[in-house]
Amino acid sequence: MRKLFLMFVMFLGVLVSAQTFQIGISGNNPILFGDITETDLNNPSAGYVMSANGSNFDFMYYTPKNWGFGFRANYTAYIKDIDLYKEDLLNNLGITDTSMIMQSLYTYRYFGFQIGASHNFKIKGKFNIEPYLFFGAGAFISPMEEATYFKGGQTFTRKKTVTGFASVNYSPGVKFQWNLVDGHLGLSLYIEYNGIALESWEEETVTYTANSFNKTSNTKSYNISAVNIGGGISYRFGNGLNE
Repeated sequence: MRKLFLMFVMFLGVLVSAQTFQIGISGNNPILFGDITETDLNNPSAGYVMSANGSNFDFMYYTPKNWGFGFRANYTAYIKDIDLYKEDLLNNLGITDTSMIMQSLYTYRYFGFQIGASHNFKIKGKFNIEPYLFFGAGAFISPMEEATYFKGGQTFTRKKTVTGFASVNYSPGVKFQWNLVDGHLGLSLYIEYNGIALESWEEETVTYTANSFNKTSNTKSYNISAVNIGGGISYRFGNGLNE
């Protein structure tokens, strides 16, 4: 039994050495466009997002011709401008004082999974360039919200539920890589376009006092466009990047 196990381990070692696999992690700061950046309470797609930061984990298999095929998981946090949102909400509710107490998560969260392909070109020496295209699906989570305010001698509580949106996404881009340690360890810079289309969803808001209760629904659907600029680190098993 022990001999069989050792033979299996040796077989895996030969298999890995004959192939080329790469794992990597990276981070980015998106330049945002689209509905998610709008700041208008009358626009059901306005997200009041002012900034974002993201991260990726990717796994790629490379053919002897340097074509890459693989997948990546990504996470992006979209930061809401809560001060501007609160100011607009006060105006919308007709509240003249600023005594509103708001408890809210300031972050929309996006979790995505993509599959994709690439091609690695050697530029010169230890430098490579790799155009790629990924596409996939994900989940977008809007933040909870709770506010207490005073109007007409009454205390109002306003609650908005956490809402989840399914989505499809795509990301064409290009990566510039500096190869270290015999071509196995690499540092990279990349730029890509990231498009995310979210399904429509009913977002519920509940407003109540000691003797009244009101629930409203609003159809929400965000579209996110961004140019992601970032960098990362990767390691290649098997053939090095320059071989």
